[in-house]
This record gives sequence, C-alpha cells and structure tokens, in this order.
Amino acid sequence: MPSLALQPSTLSALLTRLNQEEGVGGAVIVSAVKWTQDDGEVINNVEIRARNPGETARVIAGITLTGTTEEEERAQIAAELKKGNAPLDYTVLALKDAAGKTGDQTVLLYYADGGAWAKSLVQATKALGGIGGKIPWDKGLKSPLNFSGLTRGALASFKNPKGGPDIVAAVTVANIDTDGPGGSKAKDQFWSRNTSLRFPGGESCDSRKFRGIVTPPALREKYGIALGDLAWVSLGDKGFGAQVYDSGPETKIGEISFRLAVDLGIYPDDSEQTEARAAQKGNSVTELVSAFFPGSGGGKAMSPDAMEEGAQRCVAQWLGTAQPAEKAVFKDAETWDAFFASLGLPGVISANEVLVKTDISPNTPPPKALWHNIVPTLAVLVAVRAKFGKPLIIHSTYRSKAYNAGVGGVARSQHMAFRAIDFHIEGETPATVASFTASLRGQTFHTALSGLTLSNNVPELASPPPLDLNALQIRPGANGGTDFTFHGGVQDYPTFVHVDCRGQDSSWG
Repeated sequence: MPSLALQPSTLSALLTRLNQEEGVGGAVIVSAVKWTQDDGEVINNVEIRARNPGETARVIAGITLTGTTEEEERAQIAAELKKGNAPLDYTVLALKDAAGKTGDQTVLLYYADGGAWAKSLVQATKALGGIGGKIPWDKGLKSPLNFSGLTRGALASFKNPKGGPDIVAAVTVANIDTDGPGGSKAKDQFWSRNTSLRFPGGESCDSRKFRGIVTPPALREKYGIALGDLAWVSLGDKGFGAQVYDSGPETKIGEISFRLAVDLGIYPDDSEQTEARAAQKGNSVTELVSAFFPGSGGGKAMSPDAMEEGAQRCVAQWLGTAQPAEKAVFKDAETWDAFFASLGLPGVISANEVLVKTDISPNTPPPKALWHNIVPTLAVLVAVRAKFGKPLIIHSTYRSKAYNAGVGGVARSQHMAFRAIDFHIEGETPATVASFTASLRGQTFHTALSGLTLSNNVPELASPPPLDLNALQIRPGANGGTDFTFHGGVQDYPTFVHVDCRGQDSSWG
C-alpha cells in the first residue's frame, strides 16, 4: 500500500491535497496519520490503495474535534454519522493554527456525501466462500453506519429467526490486535496489557491465545452488541467462533486477535517475530467475514470449547446449517441404530441426535470401539430431560482429533473418547441445568445393555482422557442390563452444559 508524505499548513490545505491525490491514478485514501521522520521532522503521512472497480471519487472533508473529553469528541463524530457521512479516519495530525503555530490536532476525516455511499453498496457474493457465501446479503437491512476497513461496502443486519436481536454481518480488512498479557510495546506501539473483556477470575484475554474480535463503539451501540458476545469469523472456507473482547477506534472495523489471524491462515505461525510483523506491517486481507450475535455472551471470556460450541450454535440457528450425521457417510449406521435401540432409553433422544455434527467444521462418526463409552452419559441425560420436561438439544458428542483441534478443544478432551455431551434445555438457564445434573452424582443409573464395557483406548490419542472405572462401579443389574454409579464432569457455559462420565467429579468454570 503506497504512502504519500504531506506537509499542509492547515486542515483545509490537507483536505485539498487529499482530494487531489484521490483523483490521481484511481487511488483511494485509506488513512492519514502524523509521522515523525528520522531527522525529527513532523509530517502527515497518507496511505492510499487502488480504487475498486466501479468505485467513484468522493470528496473528503474534515472537522477538528474540539471536545475536551472523549465523550464530547464522540458526540461530534456521531453528529457526522447521523448526516450520512462516511468516516474515513479519526486521527491526530500536525497542523498549523490561525496564528501559524504548529501543534497536534485531533481530526475526523470523512466522505461528505450525505449517505450516497449507502445507495451504492457493493454486495458480497458466493465467491467469498465459507459462511460469507451462505449469508443472504440481498435480504439484509443495509446499515446506516460506515467504517474505515469495510470492503465491498458490506455491512448489514438480519432478523433473528427466533425473534431475538438482529444479527450483524460485515466484510472487512483484517487488522491485528496484540493486546493482553502476551504482547509488548516492542511488537506493537499501541499495545495494552489489559483487554476490556475479562475471564471470570479477572484476567485479561491474551491475544496470542484468545480468538477475539474488536468492535467500534458505534457498531455496538447501534445493534446492542456487548463485550463477550459471540461472533463467527471466516476467511474463505476457514472459520472459527470468536468473542467481542475489546473496543476499537471510533471509525475503524476489522480488527482481530493475533491468535484468530493465525488460525485463519493469515500468518504462517504464531512466533513472536511473526506477531511483531503482523502488528507493525499488517496484511493484504480484504475479505474477512464477521457475523456478530448480539446478546449471545455472558459478559465474560469463555474457554475455546465454549466459544466454538456457542458460535456454531448461533450460526446453525441463523443459517440452518445444523444437520444430523449423514448415513451415506456412516458405514455403521444400521448397526448403530440397533445398538442404540438395545440401550432401552426412553424415546426422548434419537440415535441421530447423538451423532450431531455441523457442516461448519467437518467431523467423523465415532469408531465402533468407543460406542459403549457414551452409554452412561446418555442415561444421565435422560434423567435430566425427565426433570425439566422440555426439549433437550444436543450440541456436541464425539469429536475426531482433527475436529477437536479445529474447534480449539483441549488435547485430552472427553469428547474424543465419546464420553461427553454438550447440550441445553430449552427455556432453562445452563446454570440451573448444570446444578441439577451435578446433584445426580453418586446416584445409581440403569441401562438395558448387558455387558457394558468402557474403553480408554482412543486410537488417535497417545495419552487418553482420565477414566476411573472403580468410581463408576459398573455391575450387572438385578433384573438384567447394567447398573452404574454416576461420577463425572459437569460444567455450565453461557449457552450450554457439558456432562461426561469419566468417574471423577470435576468442574472447571
């Protein structure tokens, strides 16, 4: 991206030069910032990019922000947004005042077109790939907001099929955030040790480990997006769940954590050298697709598992991408159906539900050698369903090694041994359901399956998940079948509950 060094004496002189440069060679102004050269001279540095096909020239205007507080400056910016003007940059420039004295001035640069930009939005297409190609852009309500970093002009809201808050989607560039305890000023001059979103214990999110996305305040205020809300972020066919974890500049959009950028393939590795380059030099990505789900978070940072499961559920609800296991792919389908029928469970859970998967991240059915492992957890789930008498929705059961890695699961996840189920009860909070589920520990459960045998031989894992067979006390039932004592992991997350029968009572929230 080429740069221009400008030294105008006033804001009007700067705007004149910017508008002149924008008309040269089909260039578009991306940003303007104060820059100090090696010899100490202070100038204004302007970044430009090539004009998109069909994009017309627009006049750049600006105002000097005179507010003495951040709230007053934001009020000035909001006034321009309400006029329909499209903000370009909110920055500090070196300009001369009326007396000829050079000083720092905080300036808002914007396209003074009174909303004309909104009437000629370029629609995103199927060519985006992944979720970007599935979003019904033509059915969305075009946003009255505009931000630097938007590409294709795509920012729209969509009605939630369940009647909840609108869903917001955007196509943007991919700026990199390195905030949190893992970064440093050496990598990013704007680095901050803390992030706005925190874990339940008060710790900030480490952008080297946390899949996070930054949002401008105006976007959150317009659509009710809160810190901690879930998002699905994709580039091409790669996509991951993320959380809104920090507040960005007023006029910019498209900033994501370094971890998320690496996982999306924007950078080849997560070394400190790569992180420094990412923070200082950026990248050429222009088709990052982010779908935000207002009201989906609990105000706290989540574990990778919870974040991924919650975001996938939001996407599935919105776009209808959830689908049962395809029998054409599952060579043991008929055998599995017979096995499931032999468990003698009440008909509140179907065989297909236990094999739930989505087309967002590919998974495989559980190997036959692990089928017995899920039986105790299913028996507990039936008791939970009976308690609440409401629909029980399963989110996740078995995970292949590749799928588990893709969703950020722990290396020795109980899901990989086909012992864990993530679910929710419609109309009940996860905390309420988890509390009742945990109260079942120590109770005896029954399955009609004779000869129940649990295995900890997970072919894909050299070191399998924990399993204590002694605590489960698996034994023949008095009238046939098998009895066992429930002991295992129970944990509530913002959108679901995790339960497993590992033989060790465990919670980790």
